[in-house]
Amino acid sequence: MVQLKRVLVVCLAFAGALVLAELFVRYLVHYPLYGVSERVYGMRAPGISSNVFSPYSENWSVEGGNRVYRRNNLGLTGVDISVSAGTKHVFVLGDSYIQSYEVAPESMATSRLYKHLSERYTDWSVVNLGRSGFDPYDSFYRSVYFESTLLPSAVFLVVAEGNLGLLAHRKHPLLFPSSIAHRTDSSLFIRIHHYARNNSSLINLIARVAYENQAFFNENNEEDVAAEAKPRGSSLVGDSLVMNAMFQCVDQFNGRYGKRFVLISIARAQDLNRSLREYCSLKHVAFESMSINEARFKIGRVGHLNSEGQNTLGDLLYDSFAKHIAEQSR
Repeated sequence: MVQLKRVLVVCLAFAGALVLAELFVRYLVHYPLYGVSERVYGMRAPGISSNVFSPYSENWSVEGGNRVYRRNNLGLTGVDISVSAGTKHVFVLGDSYIQSYEVAPESMATSRLYKHLSERYTDWSVVNLGRSGFDPYDSFYRSVYFESTLLPSAVFLVVAEGNLGLLAHRKHPLLFPSSIAHRTDSSLFIRIHHYARNNSSLINLIARVAYENQAFFNENNEEDVAAEAKPRGSSLVGDSLVMNAMFQCVDQFNGRYGKRFVLISIARAQDLNRSLREYCSLKHVAFESMSINEARFKIGRVGHLNSEGQNTLGDLLYDSFAKHIAEQSR
């Protein structure tokens, strides 16, 4: 009987400690819940699932100064997106430079693009489809997935050394099926995983720390921020597998969207930009470039884009729209 009481006391103390820890993490630290509604196959390269976030869910930004930012009405980063009839949409695809978890939604490059558009092209809205760790191959699948929600009137793919370098890890040549099937991962593990992290900030934090230390998660179980390839600079031009894979992606985007597609490079390697420009010219694909992937445009000179970098990229996106999309959309 005494032993039973001791066990009961220990259990109650443990439960109480968990409750206090949850209250501390959620209400004092303000660490958010997971915010994932489902995990879907077909939103990125074959065999890898991707998270779908709930509208107005939140994310924690370490690089942004340990701040909590809220996603928009579609569960994406950036300002709210108009879904009313007659609205035209610009899809902006890329990696974490486009996703921009590090800054407030209104300060993102895509939000600056939207601000410019709202002053002159009031029937246009901007859809930020950037995703950390996504290469151009992933981005094609992501664009096709979101077509079921919003039909794009323009598609911008933003590339730099980082997301192009990820193509080196692919099986070559890349495979592009004639149709892309989408299915939700409804396995028991995923359902338990989502339930726990969507209802406990403490569990979400523990799981995130475990992921960062690569304890429990592999590359097929993506988090808010995935690992990205280190920039390889001009050596990419000499990597025929990477460049051929990139050219394959350009062909697929061009074949699907035609004159609605614009490739934008923010790489600092000029030989890389020159190679992309030459290929796009050959294929009659709109192309723009500006060396934004530089220290002066980055947080702490080494991280993601700072406010100057975001503004510069936003202006480049708008200039690309005005040059290649505006006239043909009238």
